[in-house]
Amino acid sequence: MAIALSSLYLRFRIHILMILAAGFGFGSALLWGSQIGLQTDRWMLRQFFQLRGPLAPPDNIAIVAIDDASLDQQTLILSRTVLAEGLERIANAKPKLLLIDAAFHGESSKNETNQKIARALSSVPSVISKTSPLDRVWEDRPSDRPPVDQLMWESAQFVLPMEVSATYGRVQFISVNKMGPPTLYSRVPLAESLPTELFDHSLAPPGKFDLINFYGEPVTFPTIALSDILNKDSHDLKMKLSDKIILIGFQATRDSIHTVNLDQFEISASPKPMYGVEIHATIIGNLLEKAWIDHIDPSYTAGGVLLISVLLLIVLVSTPALTGYLLILMFMLVLSIVNYLMFSWGRIWIGGLTTLWLIALCSITISLLCNTSYVKRIIGLRSINQIRN
Repeated sequence: MAIALSSLYLRFRIHILMILAAGFGFGSALLWGSQIGLQTDRWMLRQFFQLRGPLAPPDNIAIVAIDDASLDQQTLILSRTVLAEGLERIANAKPKLLLIDAAFHGESSKNETNQKIARALSSVPSVISKTSPLDRVWEDRPSDRPPVDQLMWESAQFVLPMEVSATYGRVQFISVNKMGPPTLYSRVPLAESLPTELFDHSLAPPGKFDLINFYGEPVTFPTIALSDILNKDSHDLKMKLSDKIILIGFQATRDSIHTVNLDQFEISASPKPMYGVEIHATIIGNLLEKAWIDHIDPSYTAGGVLLISVLLLIVLVSTPALTGYLLILMFMLVLSIVNYLMFSWGRIWIGGLTTLWLIALCSITISLLCNTSYVKRIIGLRSINQIRN
């Protein structure tokens, strides 16, 4: 029986190996597409960001932060009087674009305060965030919107959705809508607030799988607290804000109505969460510099994982054990270096690297365990060396 099976194996050896290789390759591709593979990919992406280090953000973008000192300590609501004064001083500094990346609550009973907010917004190109559920209700029923918010919406040039797209709780893709038409405004609605007449070049739409190219850890962009805006002299303020894109948003341990701030998100570049206003500043910087990270189509990545895993299997079964192990490890090291250089120099992310490392190491381990004579020889050499020592 054993002789017959051996003869059958020798006769159909090539076909059996081809079937095993195909099964191994498809299994590897499925592993990459599983939660394990995607999770390890996200881990590797973070390591690449950390290894690359910080990049200089665009010098024409700054953030005005509504921090704890900017919030009223008694009511937990940002005073509309403070907001009006801050917006007026920012507008007087003549920014290129003023983007309010926050939903404000409460309103002032003083019409003078509301008019001051409206004048500030209408005096410069401005954008109002459309983020809260109430905003959507008010969009359908403008008569229900509080007068001050109605005034703000009418004074701004744009009212845009400012949601960020999160995958498994982590912000990494620059495109909000991957399945919609491949246009700039459908992929990144925020881009509509960057009209070409304000900038010297057109904006190109990113690919639907492309990633946000974070410039570094949180609090990378130049930031001024709203409370400091009220204390700086006009000349100093103009030096910091003139001809820049200014984003106003919460960077506090609490927001204007909650005791705990909810406007922080996990990102792909750091273990620390990042405030939404800085994520939007990063997206704007990526659009202006065309500096997002090109993400290879996942179907191509799955095909690459399949082919490389088959190649690893062929090397493993067709070469002497130690030679095969060394060739696989050297190949994986070269592949890792190439992947990192493509990421750091070419801004291209392929994915699948950690899955291939997992497959390579597991295959070598299983081969070692199956090749008992080789294991015994290694153990024997170690025993001899121990005796000699």
